[in-house]
Formats: sequence, structure tokens, C-alpha cells
Amino acid sequence: MNSCLVCGSSGLVPLLRLSQGLTITSLCKTIEGRVSSFFCRACGHVQTTPLPNLAEYYAENYQILAQSAEEDQLLTLANGKLAYRLQHQAETLLESLEIPPGAKILDYGCAKAETLRRICQARQDLVPFCFDVSDDYAGFWKTFVPEGNWSTHRAREEWDSFFDFVTTFFALEHVERPKEFLGEIRRLLRPGGKVYGIVPNLLTNTADLVVADHVNHFTVPSLERLLCDCGFSGIEISDEKHPGALLFIAENSEGRGNTLPGDTRLEEQVMEIARYWEGYVGNVREFEDGHPNEGGVAIYGSGFYGSFIYASLREPSKVRYFVDQNPYRRKTLHLGIPVISAEEITSDLEVLYVGLNPRIAREAIEAVEALQSRELAIFVP
Repeated sequence: MNSCLVCGSSGLVPLLRLSQGLTITSLCKTIEGRVSSFFCRACGHVQTTPLPNLAEYYAENYQILAQSAEEDQLLTLANGKLAYRLQHQAETLLESLEIPPGAKILDYGCAKAETLRRICQARQDLVPFCFDVSDDYAGFWKTFVPEGNWSTHRAREEWDSFFDFVTTFFALEHVERPKEFLGEIRRLLRPGGKVYGIVPNLLTNTADLVVADHVNHFTVPSLERLLCDCGFSGIEISDEKHPGALLFIAENSEGRGNTLPGDTRLEEQVMEIARYWEGYVGNVREFEDGHPNEGGVAIYGSGFYGSFIYASLREPSKVRYFVDQNPYRRKTLHLGIPVISAEEITSDLEVLYVGLNPRIAREAIEAVEALQSRELAIFVP
């Protein structure tokens, strides 16, 4: 990569190059190749070399939470309580926006659009629309979106300057051309209409740096710069409303917004995250070498962090099961290994690797009552 995808600056600072076998996507699948990440000193953006044939990958090979409309992911909120992501997204949007009666809302890059469905359940006066690059989710849309109110591959030309609100949940981090993505959203918004979006926050969700299909890793300065350069103003960015993420609201206006001065500590914070992942495999294997047991080995968490631990082990074949508190994950197979609840842990378990965000891992594992009476060797990142 020769220039920043946000501000166009050259001279990017190399951050991290993953070893073979650690190229893991947001769907927790290991793929061929290696990815490298870079930091832009000009705007604070972090970016990763895009996967080959990225557009084809999302159109044909990317299905997230597609087993049912209800399938969801668990979040750990700031108060330590658990919440389902899609429901939290819907509730947070309704709390954050003043939406007039009859507003037209497009979910852009919507996948199954479950958040939009729940918003419309709470506000039945709203008019929903869907857009995604894949045809795979149309069956979900048909359950609540009027015929003709969805499009795939390219948003309809008759939607120009049409929408009061456009939402985009965890999509902007995936695209190779973020300016074009937001430019398209602006084309679809009426003057004064608002975009409402959520992207991972690299500083509080450090695994974002090593998710192979996340091209963009946003910080507050880089996200603000991107929105300004794309013609949005009245920009609001919150790092508190959604765990491990940045929530943004911006208005489609004629004037360009103003960016705030950058944080001089940002480069060191990003470098620290890169150093953490550079040493991660070594830390996992040092713990593994210190516990050469023949008993039970498990990984707590069947998401990205747990998958990365599995890929880091010298002997992953010793892992008997993943432990996950999400009922949608239980009684499934992850990487060919059963997923169980903490209450189902067998008596021979000796070693537990905690595959959770390191910011909340220790607190989260201490809150699992079924583990408190067990004598376990526990690896906490």
C-alpha cells in the first residue's frame, strides 16, 4: 500500500505482518496468504492490505449470522452485563436519533438487516429499505420490507437524494475504497439527511488489527477526517455507546465539516497494539509449553479471539471443545470442534485458554460461576 485510504498521504508506517496460518477472517476462517498493516501519521488511520478479489469474496462467500433471523452475537457492556449485538444496535439507534414519522431508512451493506427489522418493529411508521452486495439475504428482507424496497450489487438510481437516514453497521471497515462507499451513501441521502454507522474501534477492540478482511481500522481522528472529506458535517462520534466500536452520526450538507487536532499519543497506542499481536503467538506457546498435560484442553470463546488462539497453538488437536455462553453457538461445531456451555465442562478439563477481548477477558471469566470451583490452568491474554 502506497497511500492512505482516508487522506491519500504517502509514506505509511509499517505496523504488523502476520505469520503464515494466522490469516483469519471476521467469519473465523483461516485463508491462504499473509496480510500487512500500516499506520498513517497524517490522519491516524490504520489499514491492512486488501484480500485478493475482495468484491467477489463479499458477493459470493460472505454470510454472517445467516442461520436464522434470531441468530446473534453476545456483547459485554460497560457495566459487565451481557447483551445481544443486534438488539443493542437497534435500541441505541432509537435512543440516539430523532426520527420523524414516516421517515425512509436504508440499511446499506445490511446483510440480513435484522437491526432494521427490530427498529421497524418499535417504530411501525418507518419505511424500510435494504441494500447489500450479495443476493444471499433476500429471504430475510422479504419478511418485513415491501416489494421493490431492496436492491443488490448497486443501489438504484431512483434512490438518489431519497432517504432521510442511511444506516451502515460494521461494513465500512471491510471496503477497499471507503471514500466511494460514503460518497454513495451521501448520494442516496436527501439534503439534511443523516448517516448513522458503527465500525470497530481499534483502540478498544485490538483484534480488529488482525482480522484479515478488515481493510480499515478506524480511530476517532481518521473516521472524522473521512466523514469531513466526503462532505458530511455536524459529525458526532462516540466510543461509549457500543462496546469495542465507534458510533458515528453525520449530516449530508453543502458545507464541509471541521476536523479536530490529532492526538499525539495515537501512534504509540497503535504501535503498542501491533507489539501485542507480534508477541501473541509466543505468549500462547510459552503457556502451552508450561502445561504439557494429556488431560482436557478448552478455549473459552468461539469467536475471533478464540479462533486466533487455536491457530496459535503448537498442538491444536488437544483442544476438546470451545466454551461459549451464547446459546446460538452451543451445540454447534467450530473449526470441527464442539461448542458447549460452561456448565457442560467435563471433570477432566485441566487447561483453559480465554479467547476474549483482553480489555474484558479477566473480569468476564471471573464472572462465570461454573468455573469458580474448578482448579484450572487459565491463559488470559
